[in-house]
Amino acid sequence: MTSSCLITCASCNLRYDEPKDKHPWQERKHIMAEFFLQQKPGVIATQEGRRPQLYELFELIQKEYHLADQHRDYRDGRMYPALFVHKDWDIQHSTDRWLSETPTLMGSTSFGSRWPKLGVFAEIRHKQQGQTVHVCSFHLDNVSAAARPQQAKVLLAQLDLIYPHSAHAFLMGDANDAPHTETIQTFLKAGFKNPFEAQGILTTYHDFGRPEHAAHIDYVFSRSGTAVSKDTFVDDRTENFYSDHYYLSATFALS
Repeated sequence: MTSSCLITCASCNLRYDEPKDKHPWQERKHIMAEFFLQQKPGVIATQEGRRPQLYELFELIQKEYHLADQHRDYRDGRMYPALFVHKDWDIQHSTDRWLSETPTLMGSTSFGSRWPKLGVFAEIRHKQQGQTVHVCSFHLDNVSAAARPQQAKVLLAQLDLIYPHSAHAFLMGDANDAPHTETIQTFLKAGFKNPFEAQGILTTYHDFGRPEHAAHIDYVFSRSGTAVSKDTFVDDRTENFYSDHYYLSATFALS
């Protein structure tokens, strides 16, 4: 490693494939893939995708992205967070952890969570610059407010267990909670920063353009002694929707 490099970390909840939707996945996936390829982030964290959906998206962007799932044993019908990693980066390692009291037990739930929830972790290394970073895509429970901060604590503990000497860590995902909540404060108290914090309350969930349902529940968090936040972005389009959530990203300079 001889110089700094930039990494853009993005998050986008895909909205699961529901054929009866007014905005069906078979149309949305092309809009999404085109947008991802235009933005070209270093890492795209997605949530709520079943295996067929993830692979349909991967097929459309695989010329520029890897899918960090070689470790995963997919189960039919289950929704998974995923990490798509730009080919400027090599995937050194990846793994899943369930956000429960038994993180290595597939499909396990705790804390009153309505659904089994998961974080996917990866170590990636920049091919040219040599920097190593650790990234995670996560999705917390959408029903139990009591479960979400506990799931956040498991996520943080597993990150430190899997990558105990991480110099640069980035968490991206759908927390299903607003910035003022215990859930988000759990991340901040663990040393993570929210690069969007100065912008106040944002709309990241829009229910396909219905402002009465707008909410700020999606995040990019960073923890690094040397990474500098350079830019943030929320794609607040009003038509041609690829999901009921907006894509958001933050760019960091690593040294």
